[in-house]
Amino acid sequence: MKRFSAILTIVCGLTSVHILAADNGNLGEESSGFVSISLKIDQGVQITNLEDWDLNVSRNEGGSDYQFVKDFCVQGTIGSRISVSAHTSTIVGNRFALSSTENKGMPFVLEFNPRIASGEFEELAPNNGSSVYNISSFNDCNAGNNSEIRIVFEEEDIMSATSFEFAGDLFLTVELL
Repeated sequence: MKRFSAILTIVCGLTSVHILAADNGNLGEESSGFVSISLKIDQGVQITNLEDWDLNVSRNEGGSDYQFVKDFCVQGTIGSRISVSAHTSTIVGNRFALSSTENKGMPFVLEFNPRIASGEFEELAPNNGSSVYNISSFNDCNAGNNSEIRIVFEEEDIMSATSFEFAGDLFLTVELL
């Protein structure tokens, strides 16, 4: 039984380098010891504060495209490089779209702005990522949102629609590069 116990101790000692790795020195005029140190730097990105949209437009307001902007938060490790991509279940041409119950699509342009204060939007295409952006400062999202998307319905598409209710999901992905 003693031999089994010693073998079990050796096997446990080999399964993890960090289990009881510290070694204390002996009592004497000089004593040395050592400890193992490990460091893990978490790397990650998270998108939060997304909200559903209920949009209404009137054909009486013709004369320009219909734009809707929504802000949200992208937080991540400082120094991280990120890209944003999006997709919907309905695509019309090379544009995102909503779908009616009659399976008609209402296309829209989707734009992303990684810095709300800049007012500079980049158009996103289905299945293509955005430019690469660097996260240069910490934002825990409690301080406020830092990114936004803009959806633009072209006047021509609104005015020529034969269906009057459209819906769909927009999937946004923020990934580390």
